[in-house]
Parts: sequence; C-alpha cells; structure tokens
Amino acid sequence: MEVVRVADLGKRGFSPAQVSVSETVPGVTKAFHFHLRQTDLFCPLAGRFRIVLLDGREGSATRGEALSIYSQGGRPFILRIPPGVAHGYRVLGDTPASMLYIMDREYDPSDEHRVEWDDPAVGFPWDEGSL
Repeated sequence: MEVVRVADLGKRGFSPAQVSVSETVPGVTKAFHFHLRQTDLFCPLAGRFRIVLLDGREGSATRGEALSIYSQGGRPFILRIPPGVAHGYRVLGDTPASMLYIMDREYDPSDEHRVEWDDPAVGFPWDEGSL
C-alpha cells in the first residue's frame, strides 16, 4: 500500500523528519499529548481507532473544543495535527491496531507535553461513541 509521497507532503508545507509505527491492543487509551513546535501526521493502518483532538491553541476559533475521528481498518487516511492541538486515541474492537506517525521534527522530549486521558479538568467522555 502506498501511504504518502514525500514530494506531495512538501507541496503542502510539510517536511518529514521521523516516521514511527505503534501497535496497540484493544481497550488501551493513549492520550493526551501535544507539541508546541512539532506537527504530526497520523495514519491508521489497521484496526479500529477513536482518535481525539483537543484544541489548545491561543487565538483559535475552536480553542477548548474536542473532535473525535473514527477509523476503520483497511481504510487508511492521513490526519494532520498542528502544534498546540492535544491528541490521542483509544483502540476499539477486539484486535490490535497499528498507527503510522510522521513527524516534521525528530523526537524532542522538551516538546512533549501531557494531559492525562482522564483529567477531570478536560472531562473528555471516552466511553461515549463507538464505530
């Protein structure tokens, strides 16, 4: 399967610096983290995900809002996540799921910021909604 052409990303102002893959078992929630300098691309490859974005960008018209995006195995897409948008996911169903990450910077622990998935201040309803 062709996932992406690097030249196409360049035309969209994105220059890949690191590519990683993660396999996660069903029921696991990996959330939330955000970056202030790094842009991420998520590409769900296999399995089912509930991907969640929380907008924390100053001056954004959607600041404080959350968005859920559901993926179904076998239908990959690329989701661009800009700096300041917290993101994470939960694996749905009963099979492991694989996520491809493409980043425009190499991993920098000083730009890795976290919000717990169950932080009461965020109050995100992980148990609502499914695919």
